[in-house]
Amino acid sequence: MILALLNQAVANNWIVTSANAYTKLESSNNAVNLSCSVNGGALAGDWLSAENINHFASASACSFNLPATNTITVNPILNGITIYVRADCYDAGGGSLGYVGFAYILYSTGTQKLGVYLIRYDAGYASSEQSSALSVPSFNGSDVFTLSVDPATRQWNVSKGGNTADGDAVLGLMPLNTSYVKYSTLFNVGGSVQGFAEISIISIVQ
Repeated sequence: MILALLNQAVANNWIVTSANAYTKLESSNNAVNLSCSVNGGALAGDWLSAENINHFASASACSFNLPATNTITVNPILNGITIYVRADCYDAGGGSLGYVGFAYILYSTGTQKLGVYLIRYDAGYASSEQSSALSVPSFNGSDVFTLSVDPATRQWNVSKGGNTADGDAVLGLMPLNTSYVKYSTLFNVGGSVQGFAEISIISIVQ
């Protein structure tokens, strides 16, 4: 019975929202692998989103990888696939304040990087391309990124190996009155794009 309860807990840390078929594999330390075939049709839009159910009120870090399986096979009008990882910010009463995080845009065909970005939403969206700061000259399926946040100081950053992009210095601090964060990921697919999208959330620790 105890083992069954532990397995149930591991399998339900991530809530997925999608009208499309996908595969979700969860494991310990809030890890999850999400993957799906994508077909944007005539309209661009969000293909899949997933949110971790846990609240992180102190300094925490989410490490993740975009495997080499990510690919665009059909892209007649040069749209792309964007994969987001966010720390969604909430006040003490559970009110949504915005988010900080990371975005990786694939474009053209095959597995080609358009850009990697710091992102922030606080009464308005802002982003900043950070390929140089994070040393990402091209797509590499072995790259591991880490989104780190601290609600107490409102500081946040994204790192890869020994490289760091300082989010609060570039785009601003986490939203005022942030009490805790919940981590989420999102796949956005451009119109007429077909291919495969995958992310591996390796761990969330605090």
